[in-house]
Amino acid sequence: MPDAPAAAVLAAALDTRSAAPARRGSQLAQGDTAPGVSVDLDWSYDDSPGLLVSLPQFTVRSSHNLLAHADLFGLRTVSEVFGQQLPGISDVPLLVGAAAQNLTASFTAKGFEAVVATAIEVQYTGAPPSKRPLQVRLLLDRPFGFVARHRDSGLALVAGWVAQPGSKST
Repeated sequence: MPDAPAAAVLAAALDTRSAAPARRGSQLAQGDTAPGVSVDLDWSYDDSPGLLVSLPQFTVRSSHNLLAHADLFGLRTVSEVFGQQLPGISDVPLLVGAAAQNLTASFTAKGFEAVVATAIEVQYTGAPPSKRPLQVRLLLDRPFGFVARHRDSGLALVAGWVAQPGSKST
């Protein structure tokens, strides 16, 4: 399908009901071909099977406003202004005011790298509470480490070290 649109090619690749049976590399024989694939004998002195990949270096970047498709991402209810939307997070009525996701993926001479970042802005839906809560302030003005853990399992999800803290933010 050399003229097929990208969406169709990707959809076919992701379709687990595809009519074409998948084969492992160990099942290929000399002379087998597919678009961009050929199987031949290796005439080097190394007797182990190998895979040679040749592709251009490239980077793709993408940004998505998740609220533009709130139903698709399950954000419709938590982004509407009525009632208490996020009771497990706060006693104050909250809603999701913005949600975005950015992706960068690169194929380079060193391999494949990808990163996805998702940001969600939460806003008050009403007046702040009449009771003034205790406020704790934290100032990190010297090198520090951080760890984010899954509360139930204790699994470390993210860890890092900040050697030179930037300017103060409040």
